[in-house]
Amino acid sequence: MSILLSGCGGGYDVFCTIPLFFEYQKKKKNIIVVSLSFTRVRLLEKLTIENQIEKLKSNLYFVDAGKMVNREYDYFPEYYLSRHLQQGVYVIIIKQSTIKQITEAYNVIIHKKNIIKFYLVDGGCDLLLSGKESDLATPVEDMMHLKAVVNLPIKRKYACAVGMTCDCNSVPKNELLDRLKEIEDILISKHIWSLGDPYVKKYYDIFYKSKPTNSIVNSLICSTLEGRVGYYLPKHLKLRIRNNNVELDQLMITFVQYDLIKLSNRILYLDELDINHDIDEIDDYIMNFNRNILNL
Repeated sequence: MSILLSGCGGGYDVFCTIPLFFEYQKKKKNIIVVSLSFTRVRLLEKLTIENQIEKLKSNLYFVDAGKMVNREYDYFPEYYLSRHLQQGVYVIIIKQSTIKQITEAYNVIIHKKNIIKFYLVDGGCDLLLSGKESDLATPVEDMMHLKAVVNLPIKRKYACAVGMTCDCNSVPKNELLDRLKEIEDILISKHIWSLGDPYVKKYYDIFYKSKPTNSIVNSLICSTLEGRVGYYLPKHLKLRIRNNNVELDQLMITFVQYDLIKLSNRILYLDELDINHDIDEIDDYIMNFNRNILNL
């Protein structure tokens, strides 16, 4: 029996699955880790030719850091995660995928595996928003991913989020709070991350060993875990951003879990997304939907 853990919005979102990884590892479950990825295709193709990683489909690779030469100077979150978890990571390239192709990649990953639970974890709040908010932050990758996995043949599927206030640079915080109240009836669990939790501490340690300048979201989560509050800007981010415009608060380190199907039914436009569309076409559709609904 296997547990599937997947980062929802691409990039470093997959690091937000680390506490779940160690929780299920202690329970001696087989764990499958999947990253929706922004890693350069040119790098992945080079490593495939060199037989350092495995290419399974045009948009799907399998990365095992134990079989690779050191890649710590590349943007390659899946490599860093694989190295520290001592676990292979599946990589789905978002920029080369339609929704249908993401689903097809998952079908390769789960083929003949007995997956009993699937967690789709977002670093931020994009995954939770309805579509009627005044700003949707950056929902495209999250919604393509959600749409792609809704009908996977896995009985228990969960949509999760942490670092939710990271998106409040664009999404008004009061609208996020309203949305959380709106979907409270389908909330399965909620808990506050703490460095006193050994699995959260492993997340913290692994992230800081994995080029933390590459992820604003995880950097702000980790700063909050350290006890920072307000508009604190981590030193390692100062070369990337001038100011931190989102508040470090308890919501930043609150991990929420919902039934994935019930949540998907509460997103106004999800059913309308065309599974044959790519990232640019989906982006256009969502932005037009949001503008139209705000003008009603």
